[in-house]
Amino acid sequence: MSKHTTDQYHAIDIRELTKKGTLQPGDGGVINYTRSGTPTAMVFYRAAEDELRLMYCYRNGDTWVPIPETLYFDYSDCHYGGVRQWFSCPQCGSRVAVIYAGHFACRQCLNLAYESQRENSFLRSIRRWEKSIRKLGGDRRTTGIPERPRYMHQKTYHRLIREAQYYNRTAGVMLNEWRGRVGG
Repeated sequence: MSKHTTDQYHAIDIRELTKKGTLQPGDGGVINYTRSGTPTAMVFYRAAEDELRLMYCYRNGDTWVPIPETLYFDYSDCHYGGVRQWFSCPQCGSRVAVIYAGHFACRQCLNLAYESQRENSFLRSIRRWEKSIRKLGGDRRTTGIPERPRYMHQKTYHRLIREAQYYNRTAGVMLNEWRGRVGG
């Protein structure tokens, strides 16, 4: 049986909470999780000195089931001063940036894979092509090469064009090989 992926779980990411500035003692907030526009779970949190107190609530039919949990912080020194804040995994004690709600454990403890680890080479080429086009200011509906974004160096622009063309060619070759195998 293949591993479940991180996309199938509700993530609590300390980097996002840090960007919001909600990890100072006394600060708090809520993280909402939805599927097809319908709320499926939520996490209410409040930061304390060295911990984050949570109330994870998930939907079970028409009722909400609350699960209280406390996550502890760990810290590492940065090379040029300052400290970086991490979660300490409640199950293994590892320093991690993401804890998965409901199970309150890290990716390794839950034996989860990233969605990209399941991709075949064709889908990987498509994803990398889309990423290159996004960096150029386009999206998946973009046809052709977008104009160079303002303030992007020419060298960077041309490198991203080469990357996008490479992945587009690679995906095209794989698609043609597949068509040849299935007789299409």
